Amino acid sequence: MRKFTFRLETLLQIRELAKEKAIVNYGKAIAKREKCEEKRSLEMSNLTLLKNQIKQNRILGFYAHQQSPFSLSLQSLKDKITLLNKQVDDARTAEDVKRKIFNEADSRYKSLLKLKSNQKSEHFSSESRKEDFELEDIINSRFLYNRFTQ
Repeated sequence: MRKFTFRLETLLQIRELAKEKAIVNYGKAIAKREKCEEKRSLEMSNLTLLKNQIKQNRILGFYAHQQSPFSLSLQSLKDKITLLNKQVDDARTAEDVKRKIFNEADSRYKSLLKLKSNQKSEHFSSESRKEDFELEDIINSRFLYNRFTQ
């Protein structure tokens, strides 16, 4: 039986490398998005703490000269959260793009892998049929030889 060789093996390896690179980039995009979301949640908790502090000060008595720093801090945190929301949206968009690239690379790799599998099974069935025909020829020739020699 002849050995099976896949002529597109090099292309298969290149596509596998492209798939691996795409999954690494996708993983980095996920990590970046998660990091941005973490920063945003930290700033949102800081905003909640500041609001609670303002509420507490209003209960105890809030002087006018204390109002300005709290207002500036409040506005600064809101601006920072807005910026972080934009960064999270951008990171999600980048993640979606990287996921699409990975899915495309993965499907290209899997289609070539399926082609290899199909060609391999086709090769083995073809070789098996050849062996069956050769075996049949040997049996028939043996039968004819025995028939004429007797």
